[in-house]
Formats: sequence, structure tokens, C-alpha cells
Amino acid sequence: MKHLFLFIALCITLPVFAEEGLIGYWPCDESEGTTVKDVSGNAYNATGAVTFAPGKVGGAVKLNGTPAGALNFKVPTDKQPGTSSFSVAMWVNPSTLDIDAKEKRRRMFGIDQWPAIYAVVDVNTDGVPNFSIGYKNEDGSKGSSGVSAKKKIAINAWSHIAVVFDRENMKMKFYINGIVDGEGDIPKDFAGVVATKDRPLSIGSGWQNFSGLVDEVRFYKKAITADDVAALSK
Repeated sequence: MKHLFLFIALCITLPVFAEEGLIGYWPCDESEGTTVKDVSGNAYNATGAVTFAPGKVGGAVKLNGTPAGALNFKVPTDKQPGTSSFSVAMWVNPSTLDIDAKEKRRRMFGIDQWPAIYAVVDVNTDGVPNFSIGYKNEDGSKGSSGVSAKKKIAINAWSHIAVVFDRENMKMKFYINGIVDGEGDIPKDFAGVVATKDRPLSIGSGWQNFSGLVDEVRFYKKAITADDVAALSK
């Protein structure tokens, strides 16, 4: 009987831990401390000077807009997207979008070892979210691209955002609340390797950090489908 219960428990929990292509999943359901657990099975736990609040699903992390208030997590270089497709999905609820800086935007997610590589999800002070990617290789080759949404996300309201960088089909898509709201082509000569060597990745950022609540963050080493995004946004 004991073995039967163990088998049932494994069957119940296995789908979360074995989801194909999932690098990390942070439900953000903690209530105290400085660690937000990755429950993907990879244990890429994120740490930072954050607080917690009720979220879209369970709890949420509250980012305070300061460099110290970002969540950082380390992923081995060979486990990062590299030359593969990737996707980022999350619920966000900004408390403010204003920022006293030359570049009028706040960062919500970052893979950043500038100038060698950056792949970042930002929101402008006008509420329009966007994705930017660029690289500079050791041989001197470089390039950049990106995609912006058309709609704005509101202050003090939950919005689901997702970015899909599909290298197989050479397409970028930006979703808001489960619907494609911006798309573009990946340049044919794009040769960026999306992986940092010695820097953590981040939810929020040490550079112009997001200010507000973040919940249900997922990071994939694959291009998730429109149906996947729709399901995550419900």
C-alpha cells in the first residue's frame, strides 16, 4: 500500500517536473524570505530583496523598482537557450511605470551579458511592453532585433505577457493576455548565442528594475504555441 501511495504521488507531481523544454517555473507563492523557488525540477531558485503579496494565482513577488529588489537566478550556460528557440511568460501588475532615467523603460525579465548577448523584456513608461535581443560575437559579428506589443498594460491591474523567439520558423511574437499583439521576423543572419557565461539571469533587473507585482513566471528552451500561451493566460 505504501508503494501504491508513492506511485500515485509521483504521477500527480510528474507533469510539473517533466514538462518538455521548461527551464524554470517560479509560482512566487512564498510569504517571507529572500528566495523564490523554481518548481520545474531544476532548482534554479531566484534570490533578491523582495516582498510578497496576494497574486494572480496564489501569491506574488513584489519588486520595488530598485537594483537590489530584482530576483536573480543562475542557469548553467549549456542549459540556457543558446542557439535554440525560447519563450518567457509571466503575469505582471505594475505599481508605476514612470522612471527618472534617460531610457524610459523598466525591465521585467533579462538574459543579459551586454554587449556579448542580451535578451530582455521591458515595459516603456507609456505602458507598451517590448522584447529586445542583440549580440556581439568574439569574431566581431553583431546584430540586434526585437518586437513590440501594440497595446498598453495598465497600472494596478494584472496583464499576462509572453514572448516567443522561434528560431525554427524565424519569428518573434509578443502576446498580451493570450493574444498575439506584435510579431516580427528574426533576421536571416542572426547568429546570437542566447546564454550568459558568468552572470545570473533575472526576474526584474539590476538595471531599471520593474516596480510592481510579478507572478507565475515561466522560462522555456522552446517556442511555446499559441494554445500554450492561451492556457497560461487563463
